[in-house]
Amino acid sequence: METKSIQDYLSQVLACDISFCPEELNALPFFIRKMFAFYSGELFSKKVYFLCAKDNFFDKHSIREIESSACVFNDKFQNVPVFVFDVLSRQERLMLIKRRISFIVPGTQMFLPYLGITLFERIKEKREQVSARLRPAAQAILIEDLLSGTINNCTLTQVAKFMNYTAMGIARAANQLEELKLCRIYSDGYRKTLVFDSDKRMLWERALPYLRSPVKKIVSIEDDTIFCDGSRLYAGEYALARYSNLAVSRKCYAVHEKTFRELLNGNHIVLSDSVGGGIADVQVWSYSIPRDKNDKSGTVDLLSLELSFQNTADPRIKAALFDIKENRQW
Repeated sequence: METKSIQDYLSQVLACDISFCPEELNALPFFIRKMFAFYSGELFSKKVYFLCAKDNFFDKHSIREIESSACVFNDKFQNVPVFVFDVLSRQERLMLIKRRISFIVPGTQMFLPYLGITLFERIKEKREQVSARLRPAAQAILIEDLLSGTINNCTLTQVAKFMNYTAMGIARAANQLEELKLCRIYSDGYRKTLVFDSDKRMLWERALPYLRSPVKKIVSIEDDTIFCDGSRLYAGEYALARYSNLAVSRKCYAVHEKTFRELLNGNHIVLSDSVGGGIADVQVWSYSIPRDKNDKSGTVDLLSLELSFQNTADPRIKAALFDIKENRQW
């Protein structure tokens, strides 16, 4: 962030000229020094420290980190810091005001309660960044291509038949994949063909921000006899244990939500009263479960398995997933 924008803003609205002096402030903890650049200046005969945050600060940090930084700074220097942001949403602005944290957004907003200054004008709301998520069918198509490449250069009709989806569902899924630049659709006038990039690693990495966990819910069952015929795939930690040093004895199966309803309605399975009860767990998946034809371990495919652990905080699972990623062959 350029200090000139702050100087110009203060000069325009407060009619004061201020000179900025860069500060190292090595006495502050590293986590604060990593988040901000430090400057000092004199404002109405008072020395003021300006903590300039990085772009889109709240995309990566929380209001608690701001509060903590303000408290630590005040304890170290007996001085109330002024935080400087490029942009704030209405909610972020209100959180700062509620906690009486001094801040400036050059050109639009200023809140300096200890100096008795509050000014809001031409407030620009930060546009919420909503990450698109693939439809279940679109994700299933993408993973099938990454696993086998079988559907690459197939018509949408062929893909629908192969994946056991409706023509309309496949058309919507293909259009979403194309919109996100994860595939290309070619038409010869009466049929459309789906084409994926040959670089699978790059395609996977490009798709990751749009991928979701396939697991809609987890239930426990009293008896898993119907799952023991080899037609069902292992999932969760039980599957992960087959590729790592995890020690897991409780079985976990993956079932597509349509199949789960059929099993439940046909009284083929009996649910336990609570998750963790009974003798096994069942993950209900939002899309048909791809089977890696090169994998004989009887588990769900490793790409979907990785996605099923999104947002996990368990260090054991993180370590096991890391090993899988390191050994992955595209």
